[in-house]
This record gives sequence, structure tokens and C-alpha cells, in this order.
Amino acid sequence: MRVAAYARYSSDNQREASIDDQFRNCEKYAEREGWEIAKQYSDKAITGSTINRAGYQELLADAEAREFDVLLVDDLSRLSRDEIETKTIIRRFKFHKMRIISVSDGIDSQYKGYKIQAGMRGMMNELYLDDLSEKTHRGLEGRARNGYSTGGRCFGYRSVPQEIPNKTDPYGRPAIDGSKLVVNPDEAEWVVQIFKWYAEGK
Repeated sequence: MRVAAYARYSSDNQREASIDDQFRNCEKYAEREGWEIAKQYSDKAITGSTINRAGYQELLADAEAREFDVLLVDDLSRLSRDEIETKTIIRRFKFHKMRIISVSDGIDSQYKGYKIQAGMRGMMNELYLDDLSEKTHRGLEGRARNGYSTGGRCFGYRSVPQEIPNKTDPYGRPAIDGSKLVVNPDEAEWVVQIFKWYAEGK
């Protein structure tokens, strides 16, 4: 039995060790089955809502070439957070008589009933992203309304950390509540110039 494993984490805020943790769970499952994982694929700091992932695309190419028989993932959300893509890849693997096993979810595409399990899990994984997006934007709006920067670079301004009075972080440094944008005089000069040019019809 030729076995492969795929792991992914979403953002720079997550630990790279997350990849190792996922592979370890897959390896434990493989050992119980008497299998050996021949190849590992991974994507770091990239959302599962897109298929434009280098590791994922390599996985799909190798699947088309029948490089393995079984694919192990820690859970289906690592493979994709798009409900349609989840169904599509499982269907593609089934067509080639290949298995996808989601270790933590307990889903094995070889067994009857996997469509219900994978369908529900795929929907939940996609809804999680919708909910996360809504909460993130709500939080960013709150920060903006309070005068804080919501991230990114803005020409004409510089970001100034806002310290919390009488509070320190775990390293004894002043605790930071966020950053506020203040005008950068050198850059602001050019911002004003650009508006003048525009007003003159340039």
C-alpha cells in the first residue's frame, strides 16, 4: 500500500510545528494499519479556501500520476475549507480508486456513508471561514473607530505603538494596545503634491 500524507496551516500566527503535529497523527494511524508513509506534502501559512497552494498542486499532480494509493490528512479542513473543492477531490480520488482518510474526523472514503460525513464536515469547514471573516472584519472596524491602525502600510503615515500605562508584557517590556497612524511629514509632502496635481487636471 503506497501512502502519502498532506498537512497545512493557515497563517503566520500559527506555529510551524503544527505541520509536524499533523504528520505525527497521520504516522500513528499508518503504523496501526501497518503502512509506511512514502511521501509528505505540505503548505505553510496559506488558507485552505484556495487551491493555489504549491504542496496541494503537487499532491494533485502525483495523484493523477497514481504515485500513491492512500492519502492521509489530520482532518478534512487541512485539505480544503471549500465545500465544493472537498467533494471534488474526494470524487476524483474515488474515480482513480484511491482513498482519502481523515484521521481525526474518522472519515475514510472507502467505506459506505463517507459522503454524509465528508459533506457535513466540508460544510462546517467552509462555514467556519465565513464566521471567522465576519468576526475579523467586525474587530477591525472596532479598532478603526477607536483610531487604531488595522494593519498594512499607508504612504504618508507611520505606525506608532500605543503603550498601556503601568502594564508590561511577559518580557518586562511596556505592553502594547495597538498602533495608531500619525502623519509622516516627509511622505505627506508628496501626498499633498499628488492631490494638487490631480486638482490641476494632471
